[in-house]
Amino acid sequence: MAHGILESREHGNMELEDVGELYFKELWDRSFFQNVIDFGLFYRFDMHDLIKDLVQSVAQGESLMVDSADTNGVSENVRHLTILRSGQNVSTTLQKLNKVRTIIVYENIDVSFLSTCISRFKYLRVLDFSYLSWELVPSSIGSLKHLRILNLAGNERITALPNSICKLQSLQALFLGDCVNFEELPRDVIKLISLRRLDLTTKQSSFPENGVGCLKSLRSLTIYGCSNLTCLPRDTSYLASLCTLMIINCKQLDLVMENYQVIPNAMQ
Repeated sequence: MAHGILESREHGNMELEDVGELYFKELWDRSFFQNVIDFGLFYRFDMHDLIKDLVQSVAQGESLMVDSADTNGVSENVRHLTILRSGQNVSTTLQKLNKVRTIIVYENIDVSFLSTCISRFKYLRVLDFSYLSWELVPSSIGSLKHLRILNLAGNERITALPNSICKLQSLQALFLGDCVNFEELPRDVIKLISLRRLDLTTKQSSFPENGVGCLKSLRSLTIYGCSNLTCLPRDTSYLASLCTLMIINCKQLDLVMENYQVIPNAMQ
């Protein structure tokens, strides 16, 4: 979805998430995936080595995993970059690339790496910096106008996001779950007009007006580990697209639906 390869018009104007699941299940039926586990909001699966080799062959150098000091032969056509280990080889690799659309990091890396990526790759679609040890996100992230997915889940030291993130009008998914010290969403979060999924852990006791409850494109809202949260947005009438609401381990949260003005039609 983040890379624009899903076409809803061919499927009776189905929502993009539903089209994506349709594609996934068709590949599953054709044995592209094995040991599939359905977790509700995502799947976990294995891919046979032969299928993996086929996928890599079709990709023709568009994907790269950085796991050693040897960066010889790196294709300038790399679009999807995965960092398995940080080090000097990462900086060397970045200097050879200019078409990157996806960056996934599996080992802790300094936040300056993100600043470098922002300045070098203007067409980024997906950033996954989950479960690192960052305390802040640079305000320059607001310049990534093509960004669709931002995953900062599990960054326990992050307390806030720069308000500039609300300039990301193409952002479709924002993951902030397990950010146990996260204070509150930026004041202009309502400007995230394309946001379809939000996963959130926050120290807030309530959501302010003109915030989460006004995200008209939001289809999935997951709130978990919010020990201070006492209520959902009181007026949910603007959440007309909301289909999935998951609440986990929010012990003080008022879940009596009669206390909320409107229940979104899609959830009724």
